[in-house]
Amino acid sequence: TLVLCCISGGSSALLCAPAGGLTLGEKQEATNQLLGCGCPIHEKNAVLKHLSLVKGGQLLRACQPAKVVSLVLSDVVGDPLDSIGSGPTVPDGWTFDDCLKVLDTYKLRETFPKSCMKYLLDGAAGKVPDTLKKEDSAVENSRTVVVAGNAIAVEAALEKARSMGYNTLLLSTFMEGEAKEVAKTWSALAKEERKFGRPVALPACIIGGGETTVSLNENPGVGGRNQALALSAALQIRGLDSVAILAGATDGGDGPFNDAAGAVVVGSDADVAEKKLGLDAQQFLDRCDAYNFFKKFEDGVFGNSNVIHLRDGPTGTNVADVTILLVEQSQSE
Repeated sequence: TLVLCCISGGSSALLCAPAGGLTLGEKQEATNQLLGCGCPIHEKNAVLKHLSLVKGGQLLRACQPAKVVSLVLSDVVGDPLDSIGSGPTVPDGWTFDDCLKVLDTYKLRETFPKSCMKYLLDGAAGKVPDTLKKEDSAVENSRTVVVAGNAIAVEAALEKARSMGYNTLLLSTFMEGEAKEVAKTWSALAKEERKFGRPVALPACIIGGGETTVSLNENPGVGGRNQALALSAALQIRGLDSVAILAGATDGGDGPFNDAAGAVVVGSDADVAEKKLGLDAQQFLDRCDAYNFFKKFEDGVFGNSNVIHLRDGPTGTNVADVTILLVEQSQSE
């Protein structure tokens, strides 16, 4: 028997089977507490895998003795197989004891749903099976192939840029961190290209991939990580001629509550917004309201949408984010 498993980002939410008689509501409460405590995503996923019957390789275990082939569409930086869709068909390196340490680190033992807490304690005591480990014989009866991911998307973009006559450079497909801080790296590259024509000769196209984050204030506006990166970059490349930076989500969605994937900015945007429209880009960035900046900017400058504000809708494919820097010969030279 052959079992084909197609796994993509979002599988964690769609493939749900709470373990040990836990209810969906109890697991949702556990998820909310983990999301709110500030723990990294890999720690959050580690705990949630141990509250599931299928994640952390347990779907592979349930399929035995069948041969299992998994085709994976990766939305995670670096394509770690145990993180994509919470790794239902690959071994898990975390244990119940590790999960308890996470709860202790973030002081969640007292508030965590009692049923979930009991299940984790039973697991640590050996009363329920742990997630699949690499020593399990089921692992030898499986194969996992990443059919698409961020690196593939970036390589395709580089090939297209070369066909258009650009000299290209792949910066990294591991771009992470606070969006407005990552924007400083892209802006520094733009300045280096503008002044010295390096690290690649003009016309230059430098591309990177990954996924940044945004730390929200108490009363955030509307936006997302790519729109924040683009807005921050617009401030930092202010005055640079023949420079453009695009930041976009490959799935067409840059966070909840808005219809944008990201934005494209050039060196004149911040000044045009301020002088023509009275829009202070820094204020919009500070209140995490990049979406409304770009919407007002487009309405005021172009009288139309989807010009620099990427609002084409869902693509149906999520392989994280792509950022592109274009620098051409200065028009003033």
